[in-house]
Amino acid sequence: MSRRALTLLEILVSLSLLGMVGVLVLQIFLAVNRVSHYGGTRIEVQNATRLAMRRLVPLIESAIPPASNQSAVTRPADGQTGRVLEFTSSIDHLGNTAPDPRNPVYLRFRIRHAGPELWLEQLGGGAPPPRLLGRLQQVEFTNLGDESVRIALRAEGQTRTLAGVTETVSSELTTQVYLPYHLHQAAQP
Repeated sequence: MSRRALTLLEILVSLSLLGMVGVLVLQIFLAVNRVSHYGGTRIEVQNATRLAMRRLVPLIESAIPPASNQSAVTRPADGQTGRVLEFTSSIDHLGNTAPDPRNPVYLRFRIRHAGPELWLEQLGGGAPPPRLLGRLQQVEFTNLGDESVRIALRAEGQTRTLAGVTETVSSELTTQVYLPYHLHQAAQP
């Protein structure tokens, strides 16, 4: 009766082949993980700028001058650029009161970039707490006169490339917001 058993050499060769296959699978897994993290960071940064822009545009579009001789946007001054935007609105963006078109109440608001945080604050006494609009590295408001405001946003995030090098991923968005109130006023005879 012949019993065939594996020799020590055969066992070592099969273990080394199994080890090489394991190392290859591990390398593929690590590469996929890095690519996924890199793409995930890029998407998070892009979403941060889009979300902040989506929150800012309706706020600025609600700007309305409290009187015919006043401007809806008071800071930055006409033609100037800054990290703070102050405007008047008849909509209570931070409270729970609904606007009454028959008896408008004009509220002053400030959108300010402090460090990486973008805040909406109501100016004046007894104002509700500010609301966080987003986390961004750079925010610039340019007052283009009574009819529009340009917004430039930039967000950043850190990630590692496939080579293991730390890289900064950024996303920038710029838009020009037209103040609807002024467009309707200009159209009237």
